[in-house]
This record gives sequence, C-alpha cells and structure tokens, in this order.
Amino acid sequence: MTSVLIHTLGCSANIGESEIMGGILSEEGYIIVDDLKIADIVIINICTVKGDDTALKAIRKFNEHNNKKMVIAGCIPPARSNIFKNASPDAALISTDNLSKIADAVKSVENNTPVSYLGRNYEDKAGLNKFRTNREIGIITINNSCNDACSFCGVKLIKGKLKSYPSEKIISEAKKALFEGCKELWITSQDTAAYGIDISGKSMLPELVNELVQIPGDFKIRIGMFNPMNISDMEDEFVSMFSDSKVYKFAHIPLQSGSNEVLKRMKRRYSREYFMRLINKLKENYSGMTFATDVIVGFPGECDNDFNDTVQCLNEFLPEVLHISKYQRIPNTIASVMKDQVDGKTAMKRSKILSEIHPVWSKNRLNKFNGEEYECYVTDKKKDYIAHSDSYVQIIIPSAQDLLGKKVRVKINDAAKYYLIGELIDIIEEKASIIIKV
Repeated sequence: MTSVLIHTLGCSANIGESEIMGGILSEEGYIIVDDLKIADIVIINICTVKGDDTALKAIRKFNEHNNKKMVIAGCIPPARSNIFKNASPDAALISTDNLSKIADAVKSVENNTPVSYLGRNYEDKAGLNKFRTNREIGIITINNSCNDACSFCGVKLIKGKLKSYPSEKIISEAKKALFEGCKELWITSQDTAAYGIDISGKSMLPELVNELVQIPGDFKIRIGMFNPMNISDMEDEFVSMFSDSKVYKFAHIPLQSGSNEVLKRMKRRYSREYFMRLINKLKENYSGMTFATDVIVGFPGECDNDFNDTVQCLNEFLPEVLHISKYQRIPNTIASVMKDQVDGKTAMKRSKILSEIHPVWSKNRLNKFNGEEYECYVTDKKKDYIAHSDSYVQIIIPSAQDLLGKKVRVKINDAAKYYLIGELIDIIEEKASIIIKV
C-alpha cells in the first residue's frame, strides 16, 4: 500500500486538520508514516497566516532533498496559489476548505495528474475520524476563520467567513477522544472567542466549555487562543470559564501592541487599558494563572514611542509565554499598502530587545515553583517525558520507566527558562475507566 507522511506547519488547528487528513487517508487504505525514508508521498500542510516564506522554504527543502511526490495542503490563499504551484509544479494543491477531497488529491499525484482543489467550500470539520499525532491529546477545532478583519492578517483572505461547528458534534468528538484514551482536550481555532458569533451574535465559548467539563472522567482541557475584542461585555463569563478543575489555568490572549495608536491601525477593536483590565481580572481570580501573548513589532508607522509603550505594557503584564513576530507584508491586506513601512533593521532590533528581556520574567516566575508537588498526566515524550501543571507550565520528567499516558506525582527540583524539571515521586494508580456513551 501507498505510505504517506504528513508534515505540518503552524498552529494546533493545523495539526488538527492534518489529523483529519490522516484519518480520511487511513480509511481509504493509505498507511500514515512518520519516517520520510519510507514515505511514497509527502503532504505539506502549510500555514501562510503570517506570510508565505516559511511554507515556501519547507516546500523547496523537500523538493531539493527528496524525490517524493507531493501534495500541498492547508492555508493556501486563492489569490496566491500560483506561488506554491510554481514552487512545486508536480504537486497537487488542496486548500483548508477542501480537506474531504484529500484522498482524491493523493490519488492524482500517484497517477501523475496533480489536481487543485482551491474553491471556497465551508466544510463542517467537527466529529470526523482522526489519525492522532499524539494519542494522549484530542485536538478539537470548534470553528473556522474569525469574525474580524485585522489590517495585518491573512486569515479572512484564506479561510473566508466565520463558521462555527455544532456544539453537539464538538461534544461527541470530545467524548470519542476521551473514550479512545486521550488525557487532554485542546479546544482550538483561529480565535476560540469567535465561536458562536455567527450563530447567536455573541461568543458561545463559555457555554461550550461548561458543557465539556460536564463530561465524566479525569481529563484536562486547554483553551486555545482568544482575542480580546470578542470578550467585551462578557468578561465575567470568560473569567468563570476557567473555574472548573478540569480546565487548565492558561490563557492565550494576543496583545499585538501596547500602543493604542498602533492598535487602531491594526483594527484590533480594543485599547491597551481594556486589555490590562481583562488580564488583571483573570489574575485576581486565579493567582497562579499562566498567560501567553503575541506581539508584532515593526508594524507600519510604529515609532520608538509606540514600541516603548509595548515594552512598558509587557513589563506590567509579565506574560510567561511571548510570541514575537516581525511584521510581514501580506498581499491584499490593508496594512500592506499603508505608508510609513518600518525597515527590517528596526524591526529586528525591536524583536531582539523583547527576546532578551522576556526570559528574565519567565525564569523569575518559574523559580517560585521549586519544591512544589503536582499530580499530572504525562502526555508526550521527547528526550524526557513531558507533563503540565494545573496552570499549564511544562514539566520535564527524566525517567527510565514508561510514563506515557500515566498520571504521576512529581516534585519540582529545578527550573529552566521556559519549563520546570520534576522528579518522579509516584505513578498514581488509575481509576477504572468511565465508559462514555459516544
């Protein structure tokens, strides 16, 4: 049988879509592999939300070093599809809107007649079978696209209008993942706070999370990134969303800039002051909460004072996880034609400043956990085993025992820049599994 390797770029939603493609192909008799040497066909599931460079580099690297047939899938902007076709003329192209046709795309390259599926097609992707990249984690995408049009972003150009998936399908998918042994559920999308706005006119994420925590069993939920503009007038509901013990005390909320003038040009629909009120409200309710945020430096018109506002805001916020992006000009976005484009050297300098000061915040916070003990599920293994605290701080556990999928008790005895190092104390006997009606 034909073997297929799926190489994924981008966010957890993209990983989820790769798992859907793997599930469809498995049902069609293809063998999903993780070793390039034995793969007959390579699917590169690309992300272009922040620009094309990373995707094109990956495509060219596979073409240069491997004689493999290829399918380019994922976030392919319809207006720029020729760029990717030119990078790999013999590849089939299939956009994120057409994942149900992945088997046809693979068959087309097998037959040396590559096709392109790039039309807008708002598929319902909830509840589909998946070939999991990590059997301990159930990745559940709750909506496609978002309801905003930030001036720098390519999401709407790629994915079109917001489409939220039916809650009953999401709950069913969650139950199925838990029945199959998953210990974590990752609730994800391009903006989880946008969930349900196309249905009810307001975010339905808190309602959905409340339904998920009612599912019986011992598991954790990680809520994916949500934007501040969809929380206005619903702050209390969003704060309460984290109250259940099944929900990680972890919030990924993008700041993007600490300058109100830059936020206006970005069309972000919130102010720095509102952002900080939201953060402080979460901190007041959950003292150990972990925060992740995103910042763009070098946005058109960003002056030194604007950047200093961002630094000042971050020094007040002190997020444990900081994603720094240098602004990239994405064709057909409002920002791409703005005046006062910031030169690359200035953007690089600002990025370097943030990348140098952030580890100090993180290390200072993590040092406070030394001596603490946690009960947690081991959900991954690289060189050592990986688990997370209740506030989703990564814990590295060196052990010669097989810990994957097991609940353990660990004692923290050291901290690195971005993670804790734990000593295994005990493997907790798992309770009898609760049979969940799927």
